[in-house]
Amino acid sequence: MARKTLRDLLPAHLFEDPRKYVVVLPSGEHTPATDKATAEAAAEYYSGEVMFAPKETPSDGCTKFPDGKWRHCCVEHDRVFLKPYTKEDLAEANAELRRCVMRSPGCVFCIVIGWIMWFGVTAGNIPWARRLWTKDPGLLVDDEQNS
Repeated sequence: MARKTLRDLLPAHLFEDPRKYVVVLPSGEHTPATDKATAEAAAEYYSGEVMFAPKETPSDGCTKFPDGKWRHCCVEHDRVFLKPYTKEDLAEANAELRRCVMRSPGCVFCIVIGWIMWFGVTAGNIPWARRLWTKDPGLLVDDEQNS
């Protein structure tokens, strides 16, 4: 008997790719794309770069996590989403969030809290996990990692 995977157990719509893409042109302007294939084709044609679309809303602090002495870290972390960004930009923002929380003054457990928050923002980019807790698809991990 074949072993069931998570894709077998959860509804298929949880694994659809809801990411939004933009193509950043050499001039610095960016234009939206309807899907990843269209974005890649346009980027190749115009010598641009495919990036993830910026969010349209400002920071709400520490989303789905208590705003503590580290709220300023969450606001800074959310700035990466206000312009087109790459996976690398997000990974660096996640790591900086962890470091910032760990450095919060007067916080006894901030080292642990920093790691918990880092895990949350990193794991929250898995399609099925992100869809369970938010209506905003935002950035998800690569398709290759979800296959």
